[in-house]
Amino acid sequence: MSWADDPVALIEISIEPVSPSGASELARALQAAAAHDGSFEFRIRPASEIIVGARTEADLDRVIGDLGRSVELRAGAPQVAYRETLTRRATVDYTHKRVRGGVGQFARVKFVFEPNGYNKGFDFITDMAPEN
Repeated sequence: MSWADDPVALIEISIEPVSPSGASELARALQAAAAHDGSFEFRIRPASEIIVGARTEADLDRVIGDLGRSVELRAGAPQVAYRETLTRRATVDYTHKRVRGGVGQFARVKFVFEPNGYNKGFDFITDMAPEN
């Protein structure tokens, strides 16, 4: 899958209607815009915060302008969605030791992180075998 086939929001902005009565109008405008134009995405966070995202700042400005014609909006500052990836293998080995009243307890945790290719998700592998 190429970058052009997988549209990902790279820049996001928080929006809200100026008046509480505009919330239902904003919801209708977002649904209509999403049905008409697939170049952006939106989501609603638990605190009723609406986040609109697009690939470029020009796309985001166009979408916000279109929504602003339907309902009066307040918009936050645009935020860039940084995406990072692993480039090399990394290993972490930690032993937690706890001593209470003469009896000691410990736990050992070992993590191995390594790249598995671009945009392939992740593999979670658990190895509970004791080391000798």
